[in-house]
Amino acid sequence: MIRTLLLAALLLGARPSLAYQRAEVDSVPGRYLYWASRTISYAINRNGCKDVLINEAVGAVQRSFYSWASPSCNDLYFIYDGLVADEKSNLTLGQDEGPDRKNLVVWHATWPPVGVTDGSVTRDMPAVTTVIYNTDTGVIVDADIDLNAKDYFWTTTDDETKAATDIQNIVTHEIGHLLGLAHSKEKSSTMYETTRQGELDKRTLHADDELGVCTIYPYGQQSPKGAGQGKVPQDVQGGCSAGAARRSSPLALVPLLLLLALRLRRWI
Repeated sequence: MIRTLLLAALLLGARPSLAYQRAEVDSVPGRYLYWASRTISYAINRNGCKDVLINEAVGAVQRSFYSWASPSCNDLYFIYDGLVADEKSNLTLGQDEGPDRKNLVVWHATWPPVGVTDGSVTRDMPAVTTVIYNTDTGVIVDADIDLNAKDYFWTTTDDETKAATDIQNIVTHEIGHLLGLAHSKEKSSTMYETTRQGELDKRTLHADDELGVCTIYPYGQQSPKGAGQGKVPQDVQGGCSAGAARRSSPLALVPLLLLLALRLRRWI
């Protein structure tokens, strides 16, 4: 078993990369990440987010997943497995531990979460998505979304003047990473590398996002593979910068320079 870490962290206002992008296997350009199955399940830690009622947090996360399944040009289907006691995610996974193949959304009251020794995970990050994949094929086997409940005040309001770190706005972006998308050059897209406090625009997919997800998961067709992409083994079949309000000022409208990260962990 070999694991390495690729951290893509981008500052608010940083130069955009190219157009919509697919995430790639580390050191193998063109070997893209994707799920072998179009049915993907996920669960939410039962502690939820202390800033909002648990049913409100769950509803926001569910709407975020629905946003990616809604374009008719793809055939993704998400199954909500409910509230679970699990707190251990790919972010806190030990180097000698294997993935549990359960996709978890979890808020952490301490940040970095207990057990994380990676110094690149800082309080400037409201969210981190950690994707574990097969190095030979690029097939994703596990993806977890960790949310910073220590330094950020999370909201679900539809009023931008009252919104701080909007759950649906951030989680929809993170699900794009969970599905195998990297950051987009298109400023209006959900997968664009930056956001602002109170932003709600990323709740809804834009044309660039739809093109990306439908390219990876075209309705009734196989996911297109890049150069050197190996055969999918049977054992895995089936199955950003962010500007947000810190906890000390939940309704502040002052722009902040914050980080959003995508972590990729190889699995052989």
